[in-house]
Amino acid sequence: LIDEHKVSGMLTLGETIKFSSNIAISQFARRLSGEEQFEVIRDFGFGTFPGTGFPGEDRGGINLPSQSANLRYTQPSWAQGYEWTTTALQMATGYAAIANDGVLLSPQLLREVRDGVRGTVLFRAHPLKVRQAVPPEVARTLREYLALATDSGGTGTRAQLDVYSVIGKTGTAVQAPYRAGDYRASFAGIFPGDRPQWVVYVMIDHPTAGSHFGGFVAAPAVRSMLLQALAASSSPLDRSRITAEVGIAPVASALAEVPRNVSLTRVSIPLKGAPRATARAPVVVPSVVGASVRDAAFALHRAGLELRLNGVGRVRSATPAPGDSVAPGATITVYADTVR
Repeated sequence: LIDEHKVSGMLTLGETIKFSSNIAISQFARRLSGEEQFEVIRDFGFGTFPGTGFPGEDRGGINLPSQSANLRYTQPSWAQGYEWTTTALQMATGYAAIANDGVLLSPQLLREVRDGVRGTVLFRAHPLKVRQAVPPEVARTLREYLALATDSGGTGTRAQLDVYSVIGKTGTAVQAPYRAGDYRASFAGIFPGDRPQWVVYVMIDHPTAGSHFGGFVAAPAVRSMLLQALAASSSPLDRSRITAEVGIAPVASALAEVPRNVSLTRVSIPLKGAPRATARAPVVVPSVVGASVRDAAFALHRAGLELRLNGVGRVRSATPAPGDSVAPGATITVYADTVR
């Protein structure tokens, strides 16, 4: 075995998760019996049907320990995610059990059905408990380990947010039938880390964006999804914990990353449920010229501003202009080049 993320010295189990060490997790797996390891995997729902009630479900698959040709090699493979198969839905459901203090729930694809005329609720799905996969205290310890993975030095730091915490785990696997250079990258994020509400799972087949590691290609996708959900005018996320002030730095484009050594300007963002500030500073209109309409909307919403759109495509100008100071919640008219 080799470790892509090399760390010298002895590792705790938490550090094993943080650095995604194949060698350390394989050594840990060998401390369990084959039956113990198999039962834990099955308790999280892997190798069984999810139970959504929809046709076409896939159960994935994992063999019994007695069916292994050499359990000494199978156990490290199981610990790394090999020699068994799963679906994205099962992965999200398994991480949701960790977020839910160890309780595995049957996933629901339909939240509710409403009458199209009167708007009354005709059907609403209710959580269905499958089993207690692990005790609550074990689930809390697992969340502490996942927090290490998205902390400084971990493989999942590119999923981290500024205001809320995100915890989770990266995944990088060689695709079956295990052809060299043929990968599948993933990241499972739990948001927020200290009071979980959502699990976001992203899997990228054959990543080609300069890297094949989940921490480089899938973790940033989860971060972007959460940021856009938080910035949306109607968000499914609970934003009541967002304070009235966040940092916005002058940027050259709508999606520019804020370097850690940049001095931030404090501005107010009036979000639903957030405490109202008695005195709110003006907002500097971010530069969105040249950005796509989608990216411009994201940047303006994140700055606490409203968008009025004229045209589609790339932004050519905005009123008030980028760099101007406006009141929080002001409407910015964006003019884009229409695609003909």
